[in-house]
Amino acid sequence: MIKRLLILFAATFIFLLAGTQAQTFTNDLSLTKIKMPDYAQFSDEFVMGVFKNAGTDSLFSMDIFWQEEGGSPHKYQKDNFAIRPGQNWIFTHPDKVKFKTSKDYVIKVWLSNPNGLPDENPANDTLYHTIQVIEKFPERKILLEEITGAWCGYCPRAPIIVEKNILPNFPQVVMVAIHTGDAMAISESNSLRGAYVTGVPTGFVSRETAQAGGTVAMSPESWNNNLDKLDLEFNPVELSVYNYYYPETREWKVDVVADFFLNTEGSFRLNCYVIEDSLTGTGSKWNQRNFFNSSATEPYMELQGAGDPIPGYVHNHVVRKMTAGSWGQDGIIPESVKRGERYVYTETFTIPDHWRIEHLHLIGIIQEYSNDINKRRIVTIEEAELTFATGTEQLIKSHSISLYPNPASDEAWLEIETAESTSLSFEVLNSVGQTILKSDNLQVVGKERIKLNSSNWTPGIYFIKAIVGEKIEVVKLVKK
Repeated sequence: MIKRLLILFAATFIFLLAGTQAQTFTNDLSLTKIKMPDYAQFSDEFVMGVFKNAGTDSLFSMDIFWQEEGGSPHKYQKDNFAIRPGQNWIFTHPDKVKFKTSKDYVIKVWLSNPNGLPDENPANDTLYHTIQVIEKFPERKILLEEITGAWCGYCPRAPIIVEKNILPNFPQVVMVAIHTGDAMAISESNSLRGAYVTGVPTGFVSRETAQAGGTVAMSPESWNNNLDKLDLEFNPVELSVYNYYYPETREWKVDVVADFFLNTEGSFRLNCYVIEDSLTGTGSKWNQRNFFNSSATEPYMELQGAGDPIPGYVHNHVVRKMTAGSWGQDGIIPESVKRGERYVYTETFTIPDHWRIEHLHLIGIIQEYSNDINKRRIVTIEEAELTFATGTEQLIKSHSISLYPNPASDEAWLEIETAESTSLSFEVLNSVGQTILKSDNLQVVGKERIKLNSSNWTPGIYFIKAIVGEKIEVVKLVKK
């Protein structure tokens, strides 16, 4: 009796053990991956994927199908190959998907008829993939944040690198200067600098690491190479910046508007930088140290003989205020965003008396946030000039200045329009504040056009400082 029970127990155990083992099939196709993008513009795309011969027989032929949701199936009979059991293989279906409409395309892909026989395990034959399609991705603009200081003798080379080496190749780059340890330093940047900076000059290219294990902070000489490695095309969101300045109270209201073109997951925050150009002063907190004064090499020859320190150095694109700090305003954009949704960040603040409104502009920012400080990239930015609130502009503005073409090659035109007879003088300054051209005192009324011969200027950024009556205006000119 005991012997019979032992035999029955052993038989039952063997049966249960066999039931736990993976079932094998002679003919079994397994579709493991669809290799198509998650996002696309209007285009034609191949349907690609990876499958595995999960059967015990070698595979010599099969049928591959794809179908857009609601459309007709596309069949491709693949043969004249030999795939061993357990081997993975990449396939490309010859019929392309045509993306012609801004919508979500749901693509079904499935396999059948291994070696002309029924698939014995159809449960692993089929996968679905969704591609979000838009006509055109919004332009992605890259924020290059330079960390600098007037006390840093190696720092003057950074804007020269941007003007000569970066902007000609990457016109979508916008540089700002975040100061530390001088008269232009702001406390709002403390956590940003504390997270990344170990020395100056350094900077962040959209706060991205260009490679796994890389650092966010990069030397100026590395900026160009790292821009080459970033994805500069894909951008799911478009920014707009609206602002209203009230001169009577010096209040400035700013709206940063984010319009999402794609369904997007993640933590996004909005921010706005206030930028001031043409800042100068006296003393060690303003005069720029210059270690290239006596031994400069290309491309820094313009720093040779400029002085150390450089008196009256003109500091440009200086970050005066981060309205939402280093990491942006939380609580506006949800973790899951649908295409077509809009989110607005609004901030109102008072401009200090010593900030010159004619030199101010704004940069709206959308940035990512993560507990990992190396995953807090700036997605894109948008610039905006100061705009007077309706009905207030004429209280202080009796003239207008424009500069074109911009960028310029051999010549540019400075156009001034005044409501009454006004004195005018101007000078052209290079990136380190040196005057390369100075005009005589003129008297203008109505519209006047003045030709600037820029054919012999070195490519880069220049500033036209115009004194119209008792007011000073500065306009930026890019020389190609």
